[in-house]
Amino acid sequence: MNNDKIMYQIRPSNILILYKFLGVWIKFTLVILFMLFIAVFIIPKSGLEENAEYLPNFLKIVLIPYIIYSIIYPIYLKFLRDSYEYSLTKNTVKLKGGIFKKINKEIPYSQITHIVVSQDVFQKVLGISTLDIQTAGMASELAEMQFEGLKNSKEVKEYLNLYNSKRK
Repeated sequence: MNNDKIMYQIRPSNILILYKFLGVWIKFTLVILFMLFIAVFIIPKSGLEENAEYLPNFLKIVLIPYIIYSIIYPIYLKFLRDSYEYSLTKNTVKLKGGIFKKINKEIPYSQITHIVVSQDVFQKVLGISTLDIQTAGMASELAEMQFEGLKNSKEVKEYLNLYNSKRK
């Protein structure tokens, strides 16, 4: 990895923490509600009333991990978000970060073929987007590098296009 001068540097928005947390939390909550529905409405009507005494234990087994997750996961996401750094240098685009799995990726501008800004419904509501950088080396539509949680992805895309056009 070369030591080019950094021309533009950005980190993911703090809103990315909320986006990531809610994405998983909503799914987790739906599973728990489904399990509670079965425990409260289906099991009693199936003639298994004698199992009703197990409902408080069932709730403890399900709700305690849910509460622990709801506390620990946002803290993990905060540290993960703080570890990520996106940089544009004179010759390359860089991404580095990670807690348990460190990522240090660098792509020369000459290899960039497409720059795509995407935004799902929730990202649009939260005012963030994802910038995907694709190279000719990728055989599919998958991005070689992804900048998540950007508040100013259009500005970053303009910088990338500017630096990339200077290289050609």
